[in-house]
Amino acid sequence: MQRSNKTSCSGQVPTRIVVKTEIYDTFNSRLSLLRSHLTELEELLAGYRQAEQAVRESEERFRLLVEQVQDYAIFMLDPQGYIVSWNAGAHRIKGYTADEIIGSHFSRFYPPDALGEGKPERELVEARAQGRVEDENWRVRKDGSQFWANVVITALHGADGELRGFAKVTRDLTERKRAADEREQLLLREQQARVEVERLATQIQRLQRLTDATLAQITLDDLLHVLLDRLSELLVVDTVAILLLTEDGTALSVRAAKGLEEEVSQNVVIPLGAGFAGRIAAERQPVVLPEVDPAMIISPVLRSKGVRSLLGVPLLVEGRVIGVVHVGTLAPRSFPDDDVQLLRLGADRIALAIEHARLFAAEQAAHRRAEEALHLREQFLSLASHELKTPLTTLMGNLEVLERRSVKAAQLPEREQQLLRISIEQAKRLNQLVNMLLDISRIQQGRLTIERQPVEVVSLVRQVVEAIRPRLQQHRLELLAHAPQLFITGDALRLRQVIENVVENAIIFSPNGGRITLEVEQRDRNVRLVVRDQGMGIPAADLPRIFESFYTGATGSHEHRVGMGIGLYMVKEIVTLHGGTV
Repeated sequence: MQRSNKTSCSGQVPTRIVVKTEIYDTFNSRLSLLRSHLTELEELLAGYRQAEQAVRESEERFRLLVEQVQDYAIFMLDPQGYIVSWNAGAHRIKGYTADEIIGSHFSRFYPPDALGEGKPERELVEARAQGRVEDENWRVRKDGSQFWANVVITALHGADGELRGFAKVTRDLTERKRAADEREQLLLREQQARVEVERLATQIQRLQRLTDATLAQITLDDLLHVLLDRLSELLVVDTVAILLLTEDGTALSVRAAKGLEEEVSQNVVIPLGAGFAGRIAAERQPVVLPEVDPAMIISPVLRSKGVRSLLGVPLLVEGRVIGVVHVGTLAPRSFPDDDVQLLRLGADRIALAIEHARLFAAEQAAHRRAEEALHLREQFLSLASHELKTPLTTLMGNLEVLERRSVKAAQLPEREQQLLRISIEQAKRLNQLVNMLLDISRIQQGRLTIERQPVEVVSLVRQVVEAIRPRLQQHRLELLAHAPQLFITGDALRLRQVIENVVENAIIFSPNGGRITLEVEQRDRNVRLVVRDQGMGIPAADLPRIFESFYTGATGSHEHRVGMGIGLYMVKEIVTLHGGTV
C-alpha cells in the first residue's frame, strides 16, 4: 500500500490508500463466509426456539391432559417412590388432593398385608429391572376403604440412561371385579346346584327303589333282606341292621343285617332304653354318633366290627314303635341332617312295609284257615245232607203211614193226632232244609242245573200264597197281579222255591203280623215280583251281605236272628242262574 502527499486544488493534501487486490479479495471472501455462518446460526437458533416452544406447548398440553383425566389416577414418583405429581383422576379415585399427597411415599396406597410383604418396594425394583410392572389387587383410599385396582408402574430414564423416576397409572376396577366375582359366584352356585340336583336325583331314585321294594307283596323275611340292599345303596354305608320289637314289647330283636350278619345268627336282643338301638326306640327320635362310644354299644358283634359312626331312627306306625333301623360306617363320618331326613323317609316306608307284610301274612293265614273251614263245611254239608237224606226219607214215610192208619182207624186221641201232624210238618221242614243243603253243595260245586220250560208266573205265585195262607194267624197274604197270565222260560220247581223263600223271609221278619203283598207285573221282556211287608226291615249294615251263604245278620237283637242264613242265598243263586236279578 502506498500513500500520496500531493496537494489538491482546495489546498488540502488528500490521503490515498492503495490496497493490493489479493488481500482485499481474501478479506471479502472471509467476510461473506462469516455472514453466511451468522445467517445459518440465526436460522438454527430460530429453529431451536421454535422446537423449544413446541416442546413447552406439548408438555403443557400433556400436563393439561393428564391433570384433566378423571378415569385414571396418573402421577409421577421420584426414584425412591415419593409422589411428585398428582392428577384429577388420582384425586377422584384415591381421595387425596395434590397438596395432601405430593411428597408422600406411594406405599400408603397398599393394604397392611401387602405392606407386610414389602410389595411396594418389590414392585419398584421389578419396574426398574424390567421397565414396567403391572398388578391387580386391593388398594387403599384416603378414607380407609379398599378398591380393586389395575396398576401399571413404568420406569422413566433420562437421555443418559439414569433413572429419573416412575410413572404410575391406576384404574379403579372395583365394579368389574364385583361383577366378575358375582359371575364366578353364580357359576359356582350353578355348579353346586347342578351337583346337588344330581345328588338329590340319585337319592330320589334310590329312595324310589326302596319304595318299590316296600310295595312288593312278599314275605317279611324276604322283604327285610331286600330292604338291606336298598338302604345300603341309599346312604352309601358299610352296615345296616333292622331290629323289630319283640312280642312282649320289652326288647328289640335283630331280624336282618348287612355287614353285621352275626347279630341275626346269634339272636342278639337289645332291651328297650339300653344301648344305641334301645335308646332310639325309647326316645322315638333319631340318634347320630359321629364317633361311636363303646359304652353305648351292647351288641358284641357291632363292637367287634369296628364300626366308627352310627345313625339310627325308629320305625313308627301311627306313632307306635315297631322297631329300629340303623346304618354305620367303618370310617368316621358326620351324618348331616340330609342323611338323617333321608333315613327317616326310608324308615317311614320300611315301617309301613313291615306292617303291611305282617298284615299280609296274617291275612294269608286267615284266608288259608277260612278256605280250610269252607272246605270242611262243604264236606260236612255234603256228607251230612246225604247221610240225613236216607233216614229222613224213612222217617217221613213211617210218619205218613202212621197218619193214614190213624185216620183210617179213628182210634188215636186228638192230642196224639196233633203231635203226629206236628211231627210230619217238622219232618217235611227238615227234609226241605236237607234239600237246601244239598242245593248249596251243588251250587258251590257248580252242579246245580235248571230245567227250562214255559212257566206261568201268576198261577205259580198264587199256588204258593194258597199253600202258605192257611197256617198264618197274624199275617194277611195278598196277591196283586197286573195281568191274568205272565209267561217266562224257567224251572218251575226252582222258581217256586224262590217265591216260598222270599215269602217265608217276609213272615219271619214281620213278627207282629200285618199285610204281606206279592205284586207281579210285566217289565219289558221280564216279569217282576215285588214282596212287601210291614216288618222291621233290614238294617243298612246287613244289606251288602244278606245274600251270602249262612249270613244271619251282624246287627239287631239275637231273637231277630232266625234261620240258618241260606234262604236268600238260594234265592240269589237260582235267580242268577235264570239270568235275573234280585
